[in-house]
Amino acid sequence: MSTDQTAQHQREAEEDTPVFSMNDGEIKALGPVVASIDGIMPEAEFFRLPDALAALHREIEQLTVWAWHRDFIECGLGRPGAAEFIAGQVRCTGSWTLALYVGDLLEPAEPHMIRIRPACTAPK
Repeated sequence: MSTDQTAQHQREAEEDTPVFSMNDGEIKALGPVVASIDGIMPEAEFFRLPDALAALHREIEQLTVWAWHRDFIECGLGRPGAAEFIAGQVRCTGSWTLALYVGDLLEPAEPHMIRIRPACTAPK
């Protein structure tokens, strides 16, 4: 594929992806989106990606997660710029996933995938 064809394909993909932009232009985030945590939080639709990230964060706060892993998840979901980073990943690949390990030091941690995708697409 030539450079021109690649650029055209990227523009078409971006045009097909719904984007929510706040009035002040401060953040450009994907929306509406569907977010879930396998086996913990069923798929739920959110108008804006930041709302989905907040809901995921609230759900994770209630779980038993190793402290170091909780910090890792916080970096992925709650750090400044997380919404823009995740929106970019979803635009490029169609979805974003992150493994969440639930359990304590006395039991094996079980992996549960955190998933975010545009609401207009079916799950893969």
